[in-house]
Amino acid sequence: MSFLLWNVITLAAVIISIGGMLLFRKFTDREKMKENNPVTDPLMATIGMLFAILLGFMVANAMTKYEECRLTVLAESAAVGDIFRLARGLHSVDSRPIMINCLDYVDTVVEMEWPQMAEMQTNDRAWSIYTEMWKQISRVEPKTQGQSNIHQVLVQSITKLGECRRARSAQLQSQMPAVLWLVVISGAVITVVFSFFFGLDSVILQTVMTAMLTYVLCMNMYLLVSFNTPFVGDIKLKPTAFSVNRPIFRQILKDDLSADKKVK
Repeated sequence: MSFLLWNVITLAAVIISIGGMLLFRKFTDREKMKENNPVTDPLMATIGMLFAILLGFMVANAMTKYEECRLTVLAESAAVGDIFRLARGLHSVDSRPIMINCLDYVDTVVEMEWPQMAEMQTNDRAWSIYTEMWKQISRVEPKTQGQSNIHQVLVQSITKLGECRRARSAQLQSQMPAVLWLVVISGAVITVVFSFFFGLDSVILQTVMTAMLTYVLCMNMYLLVSFNTPFVGDIKLKPTAFSVNRPIFRQILKDDLSADKKVK
């Protein structure tokens, strides 16, 4: 969710909370509320502390998930780069098709799959290219010990690529359950409503306090929403690691093609 849209939601929440507070003050006796402050204060502190711990834990967990997704993307792009460079050590009949597929894979992920991930989908073409690379590498028949060593590492790299793709797909579909969202939203509402029970004489002071409390809660919930969906929103992960490989792959393929023509 964009920060601009969330600010609109936050503004609406602040207005609603202030309106609720003003209505509460209108229909309650402030003197009686002041008499109950010795009970209200510790209860408010307890509720606020419990909700703060819960919300903080959930935000921290979402941030951890976000970081795991970032590391998965880096590992996947590194695996593609390793496959591309290792393939150059094979005889040209086997190396060039693999290298071309590496470039196609990166192009597909950046241009097609990443926009689809905002809709919680992966790209079938990227999976097909990955499968084709597996077939190409499995069909390689090393002719020297050096090529045999390279082939072993190639198998490890394509395996790593597949693991990262599957992990990214799983992370894409891993969302916080609706019941937890219900707990968070209801906890935020109860915390704000509980602040109405303070019988302050100054309506301006209580209005400011209510607005600030609502704003802080909404901003923490924005962090939760943003980090819970690593591939959507203003702080979403970008395919920079894959984009960096694209010009390098193209240049190497171009240089190798020029070298082959000179040899011929």
